[in-house]
Amino acid sequence: MSQDLSLHIYPKTTEFNCIDTFWKLIKPVNEWSSYTSDWHGLNITQFSPYREYRSDIKDSQRDPKTRLNKFTETINQLDVQPDYKLLLATSYPYHQTNSGNKPKKYFGSLRVRAWGSGQFRGHYPLEEGLGEISFNPVQHFFFQPEVLVRDDEDISKKEESYLAYKKCVQRNLEKIRNLFDLLITHLDPFSIKLYLGSGARIPFNSHATYFSSHESLMQDLSFIRDAWSGENPIEDTPLNRFDPVKHKWFFNQIRPQEQSRELWKDMSRLLPSLDKVTPDVVKLVWDQTNLASDETLDIKRIKDQSVIVFSSPFFLNTFVSRYYLDVLEMAALESEDN
Repeated sequence: MSQDLSLHIYPKTTEFNCIDTFWKLIKPVNEWSSYTSDWHGLNITQFSPYREYRSDIKDSQRDPKTRLNKFTETINQLDVQPDYKLLLATSYPYHQTNSGNKPKKYFGSLRVRAWGSGQFRGHYPLEEGLGEISFNPVQHFFFQPEVLVRDDEDISKKEESYLAYKKCVQRNLEKIRNLFDLLITHLDPFSIKLYLGSGARIPFNSHATYFSSHESLMQDLSFIRDAWSGENPIEDTPLNRFDPVKHKWFFNQIRPQEQSRELWKDMSRLLPSLDKVTPDVVKLVWDQTNLASDETLDIKRIKDQSVIVFSSPFFLNTFVSRYYLDVLEMAALESEDN
């Protein structure tokens, strides 16, 4: 898989500064266990009028602290404004297992982006947030034991390969969980969502989502409802009926067509219950994570009002769409009882 894996960070207010956001994103990445302090270069884009700058690193600036100081100088010299976009890219080692081989180190790329509130129009901030951390390649975050099946191997070797592969994927996914924790600590965001670059950035395509409160969940559901009503600009084709071709990207290309159709049916049926969603309904779903499905959501409570919802233990293989449906289903059931 060649698409990026990206964490989008969503703000509690539209009044934010791209420079402050940028440095707040750098701090958790620096603390992250996967990071090797090897920042490469800094790109700065100005949108009106359009200008682009790049600060490269010389051999004399290889020390990580010297690099970041150089970036600070560049930002200050250019008098970066609130509607700018900042990009910092780096590389660090991945651990990956393929076809039953033992874990090996692979080098991937990581980038940090932050952008100013002046870029936002319409629903754009609900899609992009205030910043992003993305990395590539991503295949070592997926649990696909079928790649280990070879008819010419004996059963003991197959089992050994399977267990080694599973352990590596679990270790990589645990790093993503750790990054969620660091971002919450440093940025105190409204929400964080984990997306693959194979579909629209709409909440039910997230693989893991941090909700700071009941309000962040409600914003997601309202965003989804706007997609059905035609008010969402990211999808030109109305969602009043399912189009398997035109909506493939909207429902994420790694989601099988039949699953996309079922999701469309369930959302179409349950979205009218959105107005009945209350904080009590949300809490009930947090406490009963397996209400309407055999799929098991992995929910981590942060505080009384905030949670991280992972779509499953191997959360890159699944989506959090079940969570939104559970909340709407619960609201409908509570309304019928009342």
